[in-house]
Amino acid sequence: MKTLLYLSVFTAILATCLPGSSAAGTQDQAMIAVHLQPAVVLQKGLAVCGIMTPPRCLAESCCFPWRTWNSDVNVHGDIGVAYHAYIAVINVDEADGISEATFGIEYTSSVRQFLWTNCGDAEFPGEGWPDSGGGNRITFNADNCQNEANGAVDVTDDVWIRGWAPLGWFYVYAYDDATFSVTARWNDSNPTLTVKDCAGMSSQLLYDYLGLAGFGASTGFSPCGPPEEATPVEQTTWGRIKRSYAPSNR
Repeated sequence: MKTLLYLSVFTAILATCLPGSSAAGTQDQAMIAVHLQPAVVLQKGLAVCGIMTPPRCLAESCCFPWRTWNSDVNVHGDIGVAYHAYIAVINVDEADGISEATFGIEYTSSVRQFLWTNCGDAEFPGEGWPDSGGGNRITFNADNCQNEANGAVDVTDDVWIRGWAPLGWFYVYAYDDATFSVTARWNDSNPTLTVKDCAGMSSQLLYDYLGLAGFGASTGFSPCGPPEEATPVEQTTWGRIKRSYAPSNR
């Protein structure tokens, strides 16, 4: 009996500590995406965070009871074109909102990022940020918790639209085929990939559903839809990318 008890406790601890595990929370369906928009000329007083096109996730009826997922998240860019690469939490339950997000970034050598701007109220960058492999924690004040609805569930038309929270943006430019992706914050002693709701409750996000922008011939990935229904565009490529992020390689 004792052995079973110890095994149960050990299994519970292991489940919460292993990378890629999913600890339930109010935002356990949330995902962090990369959303590309053509860069605009920066002018004094221009709030670039405010001109971001909402990266919505849509689920439309098709051949009931199956669904077809569509997305407003733009995950592909052309070579030689400047973009604002927004980092945003999507699939947000707007009733609970987002007050914090911890994540990292990784991009290939053909990408040049010239500017990072935080869209939150404060940030706590880790070593190396905003270079490839770096991580950051973005927070929002209590009176600015990101809980504004981006849409609503329309049961009649079977359309599923959830909220979103902009975390920040990069000014990026690709000189050749390249990728720019979200990762965990690997430079923490315990790699972190979490969000917190407006009440401060933390949710562990799934590593398999992180945004990836592709440039040129490289394929991107939009993590739209509930985790059990989302599917990476190129699973073999995505698996290889994830393995390259392993903490043992840092």
